[in-house]
Amino acid sequence: MVRRDIVGSISPGDQTRHRGVTRSGSPGGPGPVRRPGNITDNPHTNPVRSTGYHGNRRPGTDLASSGRQPGHRSGAMSEDNIIDLTSVRVRTRQRSLDKRMHPRLESDDRLFTQVVLSADDPDLVGTTLSCTAINMSVGGIQFATTQPLPIGALLDLWVDISSRPGKFFLAGEVRWTRPADPGEHGEGAWHVGVQLKSGAATDILDWREYHATANTP
Repeated sequence: MVRRDIVGSISPGDQTRHRGVTRSGSPGGPGPVRRPGNITDNPHTNPVRSTGYHGNRRPGTDLASSGRQPGHRSGAMSEDNIIDLTSVRVRTRQRSLDKRMHPRLESDDRLFTQVVLSADDPDLVGTTLSCTAINMSVGGIQFATTQPLPIGALLDLWVDISSRPGKFFLAGEVRWTRPADPGEHGEGAWHVGVQLKSGAATDILDWREYHATANTP
């Protein structure tokens, strides 16, 4: 009886000190008991426990709950929505090649061209064609002819401007070739775009002067 009374008279804090363990980090202080290996709530030291999911996977968002099948790609196009990208690229490339930095002069003047070099078709070297100008600028000429010319071919050109005496002798490189629209410049016609090159033996300086005057208001 005496022993039971003694134990019952000891306060909870004294019982803890009696066992040599306190509820807080300091002797006699109240607080939660931290056992060895206790997992903290610090997100840096224990991100799995603090967030409740691994990485970007939220609870319940597995393949079964999301309705997706293995190998499913989000946002994939159906066959009905697939665009013929090849034709789009061709049209875009033709439009970009036909762009020039300088103003153009619409023209239907005659010109002659001779193939000087053609790596794709060496048999064309020396071929002379009678052509019709479509438009001209300081840096290039577009004309219609009866056969295609390989891209990259080097040409000599003689341009006869009806409003000016004499001819311009020029040199250039074929930048693009495409069929003319049906009924445009006759059946089987081709349109060719040429970028003019500077050369000591050409009339490029007179050509530039002519266009500078023609484009002056």
